[in-house]
Formats: sequence, structure tokens, C-alpha cells
Amino acid sequence: MWWERLKPKNALAEFGRWWRRRQRAIDLAILWPSCCQQSINIEAARDAFYYHVIIDDTWTADYSDGELLSIVASLQPKGDER
Repeated sequence: MWWERLKPKNALAEFGRWWRRRQRAIDLAILWPSCCQQSINIEAARDAFYYHVIIDDTWTADYSDGELLSIVASLQPKGDER
């Protein structure tokens, strides 16, 4: 039918991917700076952020453990975070 062409077949899945990307962006914008400000050094900040990442479905749904480690290891504090 003509109206079936108006609905994306995977609209719900695409919305889920969009939502997880949005949640990860919020984590990086809010949680990561907070980890940096409250930790004694960058490694402690990364450890705290990684602990959050490995138990959060918005991260684990789209990335493997190795990818998560790589992402967290590459995080750097911005100038005003430390």
C-alpha cells in the first residue's frame, strides 16, 4: 500500500540508535567533565568514567569492550576541567 512507503521499516531501531548517540553525547558533555573535576588525576577520572560506560546500555549496545576501552583511553580533559 502507498502508506507503507511513508513509514521507515526500521524507524524504531533508528530511533533507538539516535537515542543512544544522544545519551552518549550527554555523558561526554556532563559526566566526563565531572569525573575530571572530582578525580585526583586523569587515570582516576578515566576509571570512573569507564565504570559508568561498562554498565550503561547506551554504550554497551553499540560498542565492544575493546572499543569502549579505546574510547575511554583517548579521553582528555578540556582546559577548564582540571
